[in-house]
Amino acid sequence: MAGVIKKLYNHIVTGIQKSSGLTPSEQYLKKLCERSFLSLWSYPNLYRDQGSGHELCDLLVVFEDDVIIFSDKSCSFQDTGDLEKDWGRWFRSAVSESAKQIFGAERWIKNHPDRIYLDKRCTQKFPLDLSNASRLRFHRIVVALGAGERCRRELGNNGSLVLMPKRSDGTESPFNAPLSVGWVVPGKPYVHVLDDVSLDVILRELDTVADFTKYLRKKEDFVASGRLLIASGELDLLGLYLRTMRGEEHDFSTHDTDLVALDDGVWEELVASPEYSARKRRNQVSYLWDGLIEAFATHLQDGTLAIGRDLGIQTVEPALRLMASESRLARRMLGDALDDLFHKTPTNGKNTRVVTSRDRGERAYVLSLVSSHGYPDYSEYRRIRENRLLAYCHVAKHLWPNLEHVVGVGAEPAGSAGGSEDLLYLDARTWTQEQEDWARRLHQEHGLLKRARFTQTMENEFPDPRRATMTMAQKRVLRNQKKRERRERANKNKKR
Repeated sequence: MAGVIKKLYNHIVTGIQKSSGLTPSEQYLKKLCERSFLSLWSYPNLYRDQGSGHELCDLLVVFEDDVIIFSDKSCSFQDTGDLEKDWGRWFRSAVSESAKQIFGAERWIKNHPDRIYLDKRCTQKFPLDLSNASRLRFHRIVVALGAGERCRRELGNNGSLVLMPKRSDGTESPFNAPLSVGWVVPGKPYVHVLDDVSLDVILRELDTVADFTKYLRKKEDFVASGRLLIASGELDLLGLYLRTMRGEEHDFSTHDTDLVALDDGVWEELVASPEYSARKRRNQVSYLWDGLIEAFATHLQDGTLAIGRDLGIQTVEPALRLMASESRLARRMLGDALDDLFHKTPTNGKNTRVVTSRDRGERAYVLSLVSSHGYPDYSEYRRIRENRLLAYCHVAKHLWPNLEHVVGVGAEPAGSAGGSEDLLYLDARTWTQEQEDWARRLHQEHGLLKRARFTQTMENEFPDPRRATMTMAQKRVLRNQKKRERRERANKNKKR
């Protein structure tokens, strides 16, 4: 049984010492990526042990099989009066040189995945596994800043570079005209270019690894198909993507034969819609899930977790990765469950809830709150809370046999004096008869999850603005308020 349960707490590793970024623009990129992808999977200014330690890339995001390589260049856009000459100089410095760095980093990762370091002296190894190069999906992103003002003046737009990835004859083009970008390095894989306008918005709107990498993959396929003729800017392409559904997923068109030419204003039209505002309001509760992941990840990186000193990041990271692989919409449901559980559980009480993933039916989360009230010894309380969480994870697998992964999160109710959390991971793909028998006894004889019911809440990403976009807890408070009002009216009628 010990082989499939991983207990994840504090003092697990000595800490991960990251760079904070060498330039102001790199520091800003680091901040954006850590907010969007969370700190455990974002690494600025990595190095390779070649010579005296050469920089690998400005920022690397590694999550599951997706590797995102960022190269950041902030270059002034000179104005000599000759737009073509000014553009050519800026493009070579801000885009071409960055793309060269990205492809060099990609080659090094593929050929020397064990020779990547966090520091220039190459004493701290990169902590995540990159050894299975055949499975890795690389995404290449140039962050090219400095052309925004010239775009606004020359094109009259919001400051975005125009996207023109194909020439009229269908061949790849690095750039077609001043202030437009295409296939940056013909003959090589596609390179995304984010500019002064698109960088912040893209990382704010697609602020989970699941959502961001899905956008990158679909955009790469869309561009490679030759169906994107022109887009006035990256944000208009994003607007098209968010408002277009193919089945249950976003896409750039509903048919594989569509040719797309996007005028300016698609993004602004989406942002101005009441549905977009409702989506932003409704998403607020989802950031409870982000906060939970980041709390564990921060302790892991700082070396301040409390139990399990023999475990390393390669053992701990998979459980957090499961939590972080949820999309923003899925996190909305998980945040709802967390919020409602904290509202319903008394400070001196206990409560447990099992929530299945919206996007991945083989995954479930056991959320358990247990008060430390009445336990004179806090370490004994932690031990009991851990065992309780372990038991509930097993019963969840017993009740829903299709589960392959069960993540357990234990904490104290809101308002408690303590502030500890537990994290357990049950790899339910290796399920033994011994575990099944134990889980069945816990359920039938001890009553764990006796009243459990399988429910799956479905919700549109863009809620109907005519309906309230409240959390589960807010809806429950409103229902209870209406019940009280009905009882009060009934009592008044009786007195009459």
